[in-house]
Formats: sequence, C-alpha cells, structure tokens
Amino acid sequence: MGDRRRDALLQIGLAIGSTVDIDALLNVVMGHVTALLSAERSTLYLVDRRRGEIWSKVLQGDGLREIRLPLGEGVAGDVVATGELANIPDAYLDRRFHPEFDKQSGFRTRSILCAPVTGKPGEVLGAVQVLNRSDGQPFDADDERAMMAVAAQIAVALENARLFSAERRKVKELDLLYSVERELAQAGDAGQLLDVTLSRATDLSNAEAGAALLLDEEKSELFFKNALGGAGAALLSARVPINAGIAGRVAVDGIPRIVHDAERESAVARELAQRFGYRSHSLCAAPIQSEGRILGVLELLNKRDGDFGDDDVKLLTMLGGQTGRALRLARDRAARERDERLRLLGQTIASVLHDLRSPLTVVQSYAELMADEPDKKQRLEYSEMVARQVLGINQMTREVLAYLRGESGFLPTQVHLDRFLGELREVLTRELTPKKIDLRIEQRTQCKIRIDEGKVKRAVINLARNAAEAMPDGGTFTISAWKDGERLVLSFADTGNGIPEAIRDKVFQPFVTEGKRDGTGLGLAIVKQVIEAHGGEIRFESTPGKGTTFTFSLPA
Repeated sequence: MGDRRRDALLQIGLAIGSTVDIDALLNVVMGHVTALLSAERSTLYLVDRRRGEIWSKVLQGDGLREIRLPLGEGVAGDVVATGELANIPDAYLDRRFHPEFDKQSGFRTRSILCAPVTGKPGEVLGAVQVLNRSDGQPFDADDERAMMAVAAQIAVALENARLFSAERRKVKELDLLYSVERELAQAGDAGQLLDVTLSRATDLSNAEAGAALLLDEEKSELFFKNALGGAGAALLSARVPINAGIAGRVAVDGIPRIVHDAERESAVARELAQRFGYRSHSLCAAPIQSEGRILGVLELLNKRDGDFGDDDVKLLTMLGGQTGRALRLARDRAARERDERLRLLGQTIASVLHDLRSPLTVVQSYAELMADEPDKKQRLEYSEMVARQVLGINQMTREVLAYLRGESGFLPTQVHLDRFLGELREVLTRELTPKKIDLRIEQRTQCKIRIDEGKVKRAVINLARNAAEAMPDGGTFTISAWKDGERLVLSFADTGNGIPEAIRDKVFQPFVTEGKRDGTGLGLAIVKQVIEAHGGEIRFESTPGKGTTFTFSLPA
C-alpha cells in the first residue's frame, strides 16, 4: 500500500476520532474513500431492516439522488445479504447490476468495487461501493485490501455513533422523565395530564398527530379523551369498541404496536379517516397502565421523517406508564376529595340539626304560651319572639352554607352596643339558665358599632354553646365590653374545663372537637370567619380546669 493510501487511511482515522456528528463524519470519510480508490463515484449504503431495504446514506458524485433497494437486490444489496466483497470488472456483464440507474443519471458504470460494512458481532450494517477507477483499469487486489480497511473504519464510526446515540438517548429519556413527571405533578385533572403527555410524545417522535383514549369498563369501549393535531377536537366524540381497531387490541393485551399502513390493517382507522377527513398511515400505539391495570391507550400518527421504530415504541410505552401512574393518583385523589365532601356534608347536617334544637325549643315554648294566653298584646309579643327565632334559624342556615361555599360577604349596619347586648342577654338566658349557667354582662362603654348584627350575634351564640359544653355541671359565662382606642373589645369567659392541649393549635379549623357530648366543631370556624370579615381579630386564652376566654377586637 503506497504512501498516498496510508495517508488517506490516516485521515479517515483522524476524522473518525474528531467528531461525533455521524452525518458530517460519513461525508468526510466518503470523500477520502473516493480519493483513496481513485474512483469517479462512491456510495455508502446502510441497512433499513424495518423496510427490508438498503438505502444510500452518502453519495459522492454529481447528479445523484437517494437510492433504495430491497435486501439482496443489486450489487450492494447482494454484498449486504452475503457479507462478501464484490469486485466487478465489467458491470454490464454482472446479473446483479441495475443499468436503469445509469439511464436515469446519464452516468456510465464500468467497474464496481463493493465491500460489506460489518459491525459486532458479525452484523452487516451496510456496504461501501466505488465506481470506475479513474485510470480506466478494473479495481485490483490492492484496491480490495484498501476497501476492506475503509469498510472496517466505517464500521467503527457507525458503532461509535450508535453507542453515542444510545447514551444520548438515555440522558434524553432521563431528562424527559424528570420534566414530564414535574409537569404531570402540576396538572390539575386527567385532561391536563394527557395534554402534557401528547405534547411531549408528538414533539419527541416528530409525529403529525396524537390521541389519548381512556377505557370505559362499563361499556367495554375506548373513548377519545384528548387529541393533538390531525382531526383534533372532532375526535372527542368518537368511541371505539374494546375488541376493535389497533387501540382496542392494545387495550386488551397491553402489547405496544407499530402499524405501517393503519387504514389497510384496521377497519376502525378507515372509518375514522372517512368520518373526520384525516388519513392515518403509520401508527404507533402503547397502553396507558398502572400496577398491571390498563387505563387506556396512547396513539401517535404519521411520523414526519419516516416510519415509527423501536425508539418510538419505547418512548410511548414509558410515557404510557408515567401517565398511568399520574392518572391513578389523580383518580385516587378525586375519590378522597369526594369522600371528604360527603363526610363534610354529613357533619354539616349534623351540626345544623344540633344548632336548630335550641331555637326550635324556644319556638315550641312560645307557641304553647300563645295557645293559652288570653291577652292579645301578650300573644303579639310571643309571636314576635317566634318570628325572631325563625329569622335566626334562617340566618344560621345561610351562614353555614356561606361558610361551606367559602363566601365571606356581610351586610353591616350601625348598631347600638347596649341594644345588641340586651338582645344577647335575652337569647342566652333562655339557653344557659336550664344548664345551671349564670350569665353576666359587664358593659364598660356606650358606643355604636358597624356590624352585620345577625352574624355577630350568631358568633356569640356559638361561643356560648361551646362554653356550655365545657361546663356540664354549671358555671358562669361572662360577656365584657370596653373600648381600646378606636376599637371595641368583647370578651367571653367561661369557668369550664379549658380547651384540651391536643386541639389548641387547630381550634378554629372546621370539625375540630374533643370530649363534647354534642356538636361537631364547626362553630368556631364560622366565628373566626365572621370576625375576620368585619376587619376584626379573635384570640383566646385557656387554663386547664379554670376556663377559657375568647376575645374579639372590632373597629368601633
């Protein structure tokens, strides 16, 4: 081997070691091959095993275009199939040669030298071919040895590129897993979860369209939950029987599939194409599953740069698993929230029924008094008390519903403090006296306050009832009122057992209660909401065995 050829092989080796861009590398290498063999043209063919073809990855020469041949066809196809070098002195005398390529290009092929590019372990990756030695002579034994050396170096370059691509894909998959997991965690519902998945899948696979179908187990159907590209939102009205179509088969057996002609293989694909006007050619489908249970199917349609392959199946299967876990967690969360709402509803009903007992008892007492009262004026007073209690019941139910809806609006009016406290005395005396609780009111100021009278009165009644629960053997409930600068302070002290240590940090949360015979703990949550809606503050002090004092501070 002459110095020129050794130098060319050295340049090829240096090129292989200097770049990981396989396309740029192969173009450089094939340029050196043309010079190394003193050839007029050179071509590198690679194997496309999915299609059962070889195709021209790199072509050196003028007026060339991509060539595709079935495996075993043509000189290069036969070299790939047999793994043996071919040295043909006269192409037109060899049965493997296809002269139509010369007719199409206007080039005249005389001699051909073609060598297999063999990787490890013995897998033929393609073939490198040169045409027409520039001196007009056939290729000789030295050319064959040089060609085999070049083919070995190209094999090394292809193997390195494949390893680098695999590593880069692993990194990309890890990045994808991380980013998708983060996006799925932020998604609020199934629709958003599937939007994230389809967006990622179509981008990374270079697919024209994607769809997510979820399983309706009761009807044994798949329904389109999300669609991206293609027929778009129109698909969301479509349903597919579980035993029909490509997605149906994936949903039954959980096996991912690639279909190169979807409409030929599936009647469902043909029907959807006719119905929605979008033709599906190549299709990739994988199950959405979690813990062995299939929840639906992801589909990708019409890859822009060729056919779907194993990498696309791996990507879609990985995303299907991630999406399945996220869907299951979302469904579990929704079920817990539904159960919590039902529990909240039950507790609310219990709380309302409990709180209705006192005003209904008052209504019953005045109704009985009215029945036996001969004096018209006295009956009128009794009827006003009944009406007042009914109004209180209406206000109470509205407040509970407003709390559950998160509403905090109120209608303030100017209220005289002495009248407000007087009405509280009347209501609470009837509430507390039968329980052997002495009511005391200490009013240290005269002023007007701007409040929603009904709501604040209801808040005080809630405190009084909580105090009564804390004094099962009787005691004292004291209401005090005084001014502190521009604010009115109201305090409510009992001589009960105090608030247990276990619930002090969460005493204003709904349904927090401990050691009570009745009630559910909704009262203090409403009290806090009412006072804060007035621009006020609420705090408490509690001593075990001595009692609790709640204090309101309101704008005067």
